[in-house]
Amino acid sequence: MMFPRLLLAAFVLAACSPNDSNAPVQPETTLETQVWSSSLNINLSAMTKLPSGVYILDQVVGAGATLTGSPTVRVYYTGWLANGTRFDGNVGNASPLSFSLGGLIPGWQLGMQGMKVGGKRKLVIPSSLGYGTVANGPIPANANLVFDIELVGIN
Repeated sequence: MMFPRLLLAAFVLAACSPNDSNAPVQPETTLETQVWSSSLNINLSAMTKLPSGVYILDQVVGAGATLTGSPTVRVYYTGWLANGTRFDGNVGNASPLSFSLGGLIPGWQLGMQGMKVGGKRKLVIPSSLGYGTVANGPIPANANLVFDIELVGIN
């Protein structure tokens, strides 16, 4: 089981671990020019681009309550780097994870708005709404991120 790094850095982006000074920092790449691993099935033209720059795709539209604001959410999720490397997730665990949406990276906060309980959504998040110029464990600086999220509940 992978340790949920997303939760580790959930409360403040400043809590992210610093870059390894010997590791090269990849330059910032826009989502539209990013080369995506074919395993991620990213087709930005089939997704909705939010004003923030986050792309969303509802793979399953839920039938439950609609998420608004920054409640505590219960989710199953998987996080991916653009090259197809899984860096975090809890899919396959017996229980979903619960956390305050307001404490997570801005891309999650913006990308989950309007999602319904029971829904599954793919988020494509620019680095500026993820961890930005700071590396976080296996997530390099300036990394664009992909998340598959299933919203199980809202508290």
